[in-house]
Amino acid sequence: MASLRLYACRASSVGWWHMFVQMCLKGINGITLAEAQAILGGRGLACGWWRNTLHITSAEIDKRLTSEELDLHVNSFGEIHPTRGGLVKDETPFISLSAGSVERRKFLEKNEIHPAHVVAMNFATGFGRQGECFVFYCWVLVGLRPSVPVRHLAEEVRELHTYTNYSRFQPEGEIAAKIGVPARQIEKFEHYEYSKGRLGRLQIELLGIYDNPDYVSPHDVTNYRGAIHEPPQ
Repeated sequence: MASLRLYACRASSVGWWHMFVQMCLKGINGITLAEAQAILGGRGLACGWWRNTLHITSAEIDKRLTSEELDLHVNSFGEIHPTRGGLVKDETPFISLSAGSVERRKFLEKNEIHPAHVVAMNFATGFGRQGECFVFYCWVLVGLRPSVPVRHLAEEVRELHTYTNYSRFQPEGEIAAKIGVPARQIEKFEHYEYSKGRLGRLQIELLGIYDNPDYVSPHDVTNYRGAIHEPPQ
């Protein structure tokens, strides 16, 4: 709980009234069940840069939390970083989370919904590759306006009224968290296995759901008030 209060202090320049809590999903593959449990048990979710470097400083973080880096993360994730030589996904200080999106189909005169779980599963399975994968459920604080330099506020890059430049990845419903998502903001993860069945069709099996006993609900730290109920008779 102390760390959440610290978030409030560090984000005071924009004010609590300029932010909201967003529930998100994160699809991951290439890790084991033990590693997934370690994320839930205290490690939390980390950006590619932190995972690969292991040690980063506040000064380094400040230099990388820029609009230019965010644009690279969103639109050039699998490409070579223009100044660092490695792949953008290994250099980025951001974490892609999906909250779902609505895509306007002007020609068809309809809106198409892209559910967060479908998007997260696409990334979790590597868009159809076989193997085990995981979907994490978490929440982050999001600013109503772009606040890229503020580490503890995520960016709602799916919001076209905020991020107005065109991106072909907008339907992924991305919320870009920064550096890491603490374990106590991760509610649970789902463990899946993908395999090929008859006729080469991919089949998915839910192997288990793992809840976080140390999860802190956003209702405990935001302006949320439940109803008063009658005491039991």
